[in-house]
Amino acid sequence: MSKSAGREAVAVFFRSLATMLPAGVPLARAVELAGAGSPDPVLAAACRRLHDRLHQGQRLSASMAEHARVFSAFQIGLIKVGESSGRLVEVLEALAEYEEKARKLVLKFRSAMTYPLFVSLTALLLMVVSPPIVFRMLMPFLESQPDKIPFITRLYLGFCHLICSPICWLIAAGLATAAFRLFRTVWAQPRKRYQLWHGLLNRTGPSGRLLRTYGLARFARSFAILAEVGISPLHSLPLAAEVSGDPVLLADIPLACKALVDGRSLYDGLRLTGYFPKAFLTYLGASEECATVSKDFARLADVYDSELEHAAAAFASLLEPVIMMALGFSAGFMIFAVTLPMLNLMQEFM
Repeated sequence: MSKSAGREAVAVFFRSLATMLPAGVPLARAVELAGAGSPDPVLAAACRRLHDRLHQGQRLSASMAEHARVFSAFQIGLIKVGESSGRLVEVLEALAEYEEKARKLVLKFRSAMTYPLFVSLTALLLMVVSPPIVFRMLMPFLESQPDKIPFITRLYLGFCHLICSPICWLIAAGLATAAFRLFRTVWAQPRKRYQLWHGLLNRTGPSGRLLRTYGLARFARSFAILAEVGISPLHSLPLAAEVSGDPVLLADIPLACKALVDGRSLYDGLRLTGYFPKAFLTYLGASEECATVSKDFARLADVYDSELEHAAAAFASLLEPVIMMALGFSAGFMIFAVTLPMLNLMQEFM
């Protein structure tokens, strides 16, 4: 399975080309230098093949299309427009800026989610591993009183025996291996990855709003770049929807394209999808009236980037008390299951 290049390496690649080409460096030489200086082995190997193709007379966009795991359809389409319009340097600068901002957005999201995810995994590990270890001295005593063990204690003992069983760990190892292989397969395909991500998280509530905000930010940023370099809205919409990574928007964006073909405005087309919030559409309507769509989409992207940062922080803060409640419930269940038979015995002696 071929790997994809890192977003930071791709951003540096585009920034390097945008710097070298105005200085008079030939395109093939610029690609060679950018690849040689890249710490990403996947991108470096792709640059070597790009360099060979350019020497053979192939265009940069056609050469990039042979490396679909390194360069996205959005990037290849923009490069093709830059080649045909003579604005390749401007397109490269726009791509570099987009990749840099997209990486900042991902880093903000990861930083907000790292702590609650770490706490969740730690809590899960403690709940699974700790009971047989902490209360193993009490197991023989509890099992020696089969007629006096409450139902909740029997459940607890059954769980402890299951955890201590080698067969259980073998099954868990097999499931973990299968899950890891499935994860690697899905992660290598961006569309399937986002479909799985959106399927696991509910489309309503805090998680749904977080995903919707993330999709809006990426859509607005990519559409702004496409409009800035002169790509028509009809061709920009599918590319921007694909960059958003939201399968809901990908499924509904043909409605907007059909509306544009029928002669309706961009505002009407996006409204038909039912995906975009009212504030987004209102701002878009004003932008169309003033003919400042590309600039205003960039502003919208900045707004949603900021909103995403706050939404991720709010989601993380909501996750923490839920994890604490789960930990408290688990601890209470274990203590109650262990102490209840002891209390029953004490009452008998008294």
